[in-house]
Amino acid sequence: MRKKMLLIVLELLLVVSVVAIGCVKPVPTQEEPEVPSITLSLASPYTSTDLTSYAATVWEEEVTRRTNGKVTFENHWGGTLGDPAEHIGLVDEGIVDLMVTYPWYTPSRLPLGNFDSIFPFGTTDYSLLIKAKRQMYEEFPEFEADWNRNNATYMWSGGGLAYCIISNEPITKCEDFEGLKMGSIGGYMGRFLVVPGPAIVSTGGEAGGMYVMLERGVVDINSDPLNLIDCFKQYEVAKYLIPTNHMNHAWWQMAMNLDKFNALPLEYQQILRETGKWIEDKIGSEIAPQKEAEILKKFVDEGLTICDFPQSERDKWILACPDVPAEWAAEVTAKGYPGWEIVKRWQEIMAEGGFEWARSWGVKE
Repeated sequence: MRKKMLLIVLELLLVVSVVAIGCVKPVPTQEEPEVPSITLSLASPYTSTDLTSYAATVWEEEVTRRTNGKVTFENHWGGTLGDPAEHIGLVDEGIVDLMVTYPWYTPSRLPLGNFDSIFPFGTTDYSLLIKAKRQMYEEFPEFEADWNRNNATYMWSGGGLAYCIISNEPITKCEDFEGLKMGSIGGYMGRFLVVPGPAIVSTGGEAGGMYVMLERGVVDINSDPLNLIDCFKQYEVAKYLIPTNHMNHAWWQMAMNLDKFNALPLEYQQILRETGKWIEDKIGSEIAPQKEAEILKKFVDEGLTICDFPQSERDKWILACPDVPAEWAAEVTAKGYPGWEIVKRWQEIMAEGGFEWARSWGVKE
């Protein structure tokens, strides 16, 4: 009897358990939120056919590919949204999300700007230049801090082509510069351009206006990166190209509105950073060398005469240059930046990459 009662109790407990289990609602599986599709706007003062714009487009295509088409871009080339110096304001105020710029257009907002512009006659190895600049940004947080003060974040640098001289007179030695008027952005760049003897005429940072200045005889010669001489068609109003290579630096940079970047999904932030390093490598090893060869061939086809400017003349020019990096270091140090350390470290990194400096720069007196 007792056994029978125990079996009945166990059966009742089993029934209750089954009913209870059946009444429990299943916990719904949590689905991953879908990553949104976005379009980022970009502004550039350079034409759609320029090296800078081509490289930016290659980068955009890679970003779109890695996000499976979810991040696309709307581009405003050729300064359609403002003058070169106004582009940083476009990003600061959130009018556009991204910009291509040359920090020397706005030295008061980016005092460190293109620090590598202060070294005359540097390497023509585009890969070394771009990698070295990335390393400097990683070692000195002051660079990113300057961008952040303008509500922007640094994305990546692109190597413009080496600086050349475009002229209406043949130039094969330093003495040939004497008595000529040269266009230049001015500032520290103009400090070592005067060495051979030309009178410097400031262009106000407007490479596009140089076409008219050359055409009207306001200047006889101009100093610009090879790609900007092509971009703004200066070859149409001058007869000679002198590949002095008196300066070469990763001068143009991509920056993004800081608020916009921080609001992006982490997945997108990571892709933008990774592709920035990817495009830097591609520019240095492939895009810049190819564009240089294409432009030089185009100039020859257009009837431009390329003058030989021998290394012996470059050496003469280098030795006569004032120590511009020392002047720059003293100025930015007075503003609270590690100017002397930046000048010293840049030379070290370049030397570690295999470049031999013709002289030491940034020497404290």
